[in-house]
Amino acid sequence: MKPRTAAAFAAAVLLPLLAHAEPPADKAAIWTFQDESAAVTLSPLTDRFYTNGLRLGWTSPTGAVPDVLASLGRFLWGAGQQRVGFGLSHQIYTPANTQANPADPFDRPYAGYLTANVSLLSDTDRSRSLLLFSAGVVGPAAGGEALQNFVHSVIGQSADRGWGSQIPNTRPSNCWPSAPGACRQAWWQGWRRISFHHSPLAWETFATTCSLG
Repeated sequence: MKPRTAAAFAAAVLLPLLAHAEPPADKAAIWTFQDESAAVTLSPLTDRFYTNGLRLGWTSPTGAVPDVLASLGRFLWGAGQQRVGFGLSHQIYTPANTQANPADPFDRPYAGYLTANVSLLSDTDRSRSLLLFSAGVVGPAAGGEALQNFVHSVIGQSADRGWGSQIPNTRPSNCWPSAPGACRQAWWQGWRRISFHHSPLAWETFATTCSLG
């Protein structure tokens, strides 16, 4: 194959793979309701660790993004179809032994986790990039005990007995950037006493996750 012909063939094959064109605009907003529950199973019902998650969200049409956020998105990721999203999420965590009262201090502690979220998304034809800000509360004010015991009363499951040992009210503040190969970490906001660490003060992370691809 002649060099000029080989170069033309390589360009025809590789350039489409390297291009990151914007997908078509979407003028429709998106409503999202998501429920993850340990009660949805064919096995015997049991609560263990992450037991329930609820999320309600609204995502704007493409282009309906405030100027300051649109400028931030272009600075971070370059060209792309941008959206902004708003949402509420609620999660419930329990130990493996939910009938112990008080709860085992060396098991996973009880916790309700309630947050409000604002997200900025940028789409190309090959990828999605996300920047998520969230703030809320972990502890009794999140209502995890009341929600779980209500659901248990509806489905005929016994109440978990150790909620009196749940994590005290704490205010997490999170920033999650997400892009191919990105790692993100959500930090507790401030210091608090953690009895099972046997230390008067400690700094905790709520979650650390990595994504590849």
